[in-house]
Amino acid sequence: MLKLFNEGQKLLTSGSDCVLAVIVDSGGSVPRGQGAKMLVWAEGSTGTVGGGLTEHEARLKALELLDGRRSAVCRFTISQRGFVSGWVDIAFLYFDHSKPESLDFHNRAVSALSGSTRGWLSIKHEDGTVSDFGISDSRTGDGYCEHLGGAGRVVLYGAGHVARCTCRALASLGLRIWVTDQREQNARPEYFPGAEKVLSCGWDETDELVELESRDSVMVLLGEIDLCARFLCGAVRAGCDYIGLLGSKKKIALIYGELRRMGVGESDIARIHAPIGLEIGAVTPEELAVSIAAEYIMHTNTGADKH
Repeated sequence: MLKLFNEGQKLLTSGSDCVLAVIVDSGGSVPRGQGAKMLVWAEGSTGTVGGGLTEHEARLKALELLDGRRSAVCRFTISQRGFVSGWVDIAFLYFDHSKPESLDFHNRAVSALSGSTRGWLSIKHEDGTVSDFGISDSRTGDGYCEHLGGAGRVVLYGAGHVARCTCRALASLGLRIWVTDQREQNARPEYFPGAEKVLSCGWDETDELVELESRDSVMVLLGEIDLCARFLCGAVRAGCDYIGLLGSKKKIALIYGELRRMGVGESDIARIHAPIGLEIGAVTPEELAVSIAAEYIMHTNTGADKH
């Protein structure tokens, strides 16, 4: 995806207009779903929205909109062996090289995808019309919204078996992972080969050493009620985008009660993913790690919530 926005930078800088095609919705059996992208300009294209006839039709539509200097949303049906198997809605975003905001859009996308900043692509549309689109440093609630990356960390509080498996799953996604635990026998770098940093320190030192930022994500994988509440409260107040808590319904209720006593509001409590992970019947640490990673991917890529 970075290559696509780099190409956009080059085109706009050299004086060429372009159209970015983004799948914003889909249904049925489709080769590529939400988030697939293709950049089209007069002499070529890069990226893909699924290949085949649909991509050919999308490219022609992009060239038509490029010539008409406008944006739009169009639906394309997917056919296999003569039968309609699905559909995709594609937003076509027109970029005029003479407008500074066009290059700024691509610069912000590259910055986010390179890990320098946080970035969310948002597209507001209705009845085939794009009313607004852009890249911001926080998720918006209206229309299509996609996380483009960021330099934030995933901080795991607790270094038990679930944390080890979760670290392995998240490390495979290329994420920056920090692990912290006061149990020296657990917080060992060799147990977390994919982690950027493993902190073995007293819980009283943790806040100062971690220094949460809004671009970070937090997963609390501890057993103690008071510690869970303390670190969740810190994550909420830091404005962390994704906050997850491992535990039973009874434990979660106790922790939520503690959070309320600490002054955390209901809207902030509602942001906590608890119990953490998608509901796939996970039991073992390895299975829990898969469910946690899946929920994190869903949240960061689409902004969707399992609830």
